[in-house]
Amino acid sequence: MFSAIEGLADGGVKMGLSRELSIKLAAYTLYGAAKMILETGEHPAVLKEAVQSPGGTSAYGMHELEKGGFRALLINAVEAASNRSKSTGDLVLPRQSMENIIYEDDHHEEFTSKRVAIAGRR
Repeated sequence: MFSAIEGLADGGVKMGLSRELSIKLAAYTLYGAAKMILETGEHPAVLKEAVQSPGGTSAYGMHELEKGGFRALLINAVEAASNRSKSTGDLVLPRQSMENIIYEDDHHEEFTSKRVAIAGRR
């Protein structure tokens, strides 16, 4: 998701914002979206629809993302990373293990620490 933040920030710079402000806005945009999903339990599509005003800036931005195949790119990235992990013999946690880590931990900092620790075992 660093690439998504970087791309959003580059767009902000292109539109005249400072690099520092663009990075913060991009990071908070993704953070806010993730937080809404985690706190509400709503499907991302429901929240996406809820925040878009007809003819508004979000609708125009989403149109460009969809036109460029953004969802397909993300799906392909997950598939490629998963296939690479399997082919190199990297530790791939069973689905249930990852679900336990995510659902048992309500604190972002603790989740991040666990995720880093798991990544370090590879």
